[in-house]
Amino acid sequence: MQSKILVEYNPVLGQFVPIVDVTRNALTAARRAVGEDAWKRGFDPSTNQVALKAFAEAGGSSLPIGGNLVCVYYAETKDPSGNIYRKLRLKFESKRAVITVSLECQAEIAQRLIQMLLNVTPGEWLSLASQTERVERNGRVFFNHIPLLERPERRPVGVKAGLWKQAQQAADEAVNALKGVIKNPKLLNEAAATAKVDFHVAVLREQLQPMFAAVGA
Repeated sequence: MQSKILVEYNPVLGQFVPIVDVTRNALTAARRAVGEDAWKRGFDPSTNQVALKAFAEAGGSSLPIGGNLVCVYYAETKDPSGNIYRKLRLKFESKRAVITVSLECQAEIAQRLIQMLLNVTPGEWLSLASQTERVERNGRVFFNHIPLLERPERRPVGVKAGLWKQAQQAADEAVNALKGVIKNPKLLNEAAATAKVDFHVAVLREQLQPMFAAVGA
């Protein structure tokens, strides 16, 4: 009998983790170990090491993800306050398990993955992992969260050519439309980020979801 497992990506750990009771408790322990402020800031090498240690000591572990990719679809969830979260969901199926990966569309790792998924064949066998990449820009250090989507024999799936440029163009257009009335850089950055999310959600709903519809939900 196949087990059904829900997996999410944790940016502080830099790992995909199964959402089960032991993992929830381990995530709470990791969050407590690094402190609330550091946890909210996201990935940092020193924070990551503390979090991983506390997570493992509390019984948490990551999960290897692999199988036939049979479903890619868009979903929305709502919290008690009415906030809506837009999700990318993928379903990997093997003899032993059905693994559903759920990622927020606003996350960089989800947007990169959406662009990769346009280069796969529905139903083919794939594995999914992640890595972080250190980037310096304007004197500041950032860490990119990169999905590693691979075919057998570790053959990587790349992003669809040209989509990053299209996403950036959508962001630029959103900002330019507001510049005449809004001067606050933070609000303009939020508009750009929202435009990128909208772009990737459209790719997910209009291209990927129909592409996988014939394989099954």
